[in-house]
Amino acid sequence: DVYMKKRKIKQLKRNVKNNSKKIYIYFLCAIIAIILIILIIKILPKKKELKCATGEYYYNNSCVKPVDVKQSISENSCDEGFTISDDYQKCTKLETIEAKIDNPCPSDYTYNDYKCTKTETKEVSIVASCSGSNGTLNADKTKCTYKDTRTPNINYICSSSYALWRGEELGCRQKVDKENCIYYESKGYVFSKDYSTCYGPKHDVRKEYTCITGYTLEGTTCVRTYELTALQTKTCPSGYSSSGNQCVKTTIIDVQGNYYCDEGYTLDNHTCSKTIIKESNKKYSCEDNSYILYEDECVKFD
Repeated sequence: DVYMKKRKIKQLKRNVKNNSKKIYIYFLCAIIAIILIILIIKILPKKKELKCATGEYYYNNSCVKPVDVKQSISENSCDEGFTISDDYQKCTKLETIEAKIDNPCPSDYTYNDYKCTKTETKEVSIVASCSGSNGTLNADKTKCTYKDTRTPNINYICSSSYALWRGEELGCRQKVDKENCIYYESKGYVFSKDYSTCYGPKHDVRKEYTCITGYTLEGTTCVRTYELTALQTKTCPSGYSSSGNQCVKTTIIDVQGNYYCDEGYTLDNHTCSKTIIKESNKKYSCEDNSYILYEDECVKFD
C-alpha cells in the first residue's frame, strides 16, 4: 500500500510539471502572435486622404471644379414643445412644475389641491314619522296607521203597521179612520196633504246607519283603517351633511407651510417655472434638384 501511494504521488507531480510546460508554451505563442499583428499593421500602407484645391469639390472619388455654385436655402425650426424666436435663431420653452411645500398641514389634516382638509364622520340618525296629521306611528316605528272617516248612509225605519211620516217633523205614524182626525186633531192626529188619509199620533223613528264597502261603523261614523310604511328621515348633527349611512363634515383651512422650488426655477404662487433656451435647428436645401448640397452651398457639376 505504501508503495502504491508513493507511486501515485510521483505520477501527480509529473502531470503538474507537464501541464505547467504546456501553459507556458501557449502564453509564449500568444505574445508572439500579438507582436506579429502589430508589425503587419505598421507595415501596411495607409490610405491617403484626398484634399481638393480651393474652388474644387470632392465628387465621384475625385476633385472636380463645378460649373456653378449657389447659396443654399436655410430653414430654422425647433423641437416639439419649443417656440422659435422672432429672429429664428433661438428656441424657447417654458417648463412648469408644481411647487414643493414643507410641513403643509396639521397632523390631522390632509394636503390636497393647495389646501388642508380634514374629514370627520358620524353615524347617521334615522327618525321615523308619518305623513299627514291623521297618521299614528306604530310601536316598531316602521308603519303608520291611518283612519279615514266619512258620514254613513242613514235609513229611517218604522215598526210594523207604522209608516214613515215626512211632514214638518220626521216620525212614524199609523193610518186611522178619517173621523179620528176630526175629533182628535188636538191629540196629534193629522190629515195627509190631500186629506185623503188620517194618521195617528207621531212615534219616534228608528235610524239605521250603514257604511260602504271597506268602512266599519264606529258609533255614527264610518271608519276605514289602513297602514303605510313610515317615513325614514336621515338626520345629522349641525355642521354635518348626509352621505349614505354616514354624516360627514369637511373642514378646509389654508396651508401653513412654505412653497419652494428647486434651483433654477422661479416660484409663482404654487408653480415653479423655468425658461429653456437653445439654438434653433438649421436645415439647408437646394431649390434646384440638379444641384448637390455641400454644407451650406448648392453645387452643380457638368
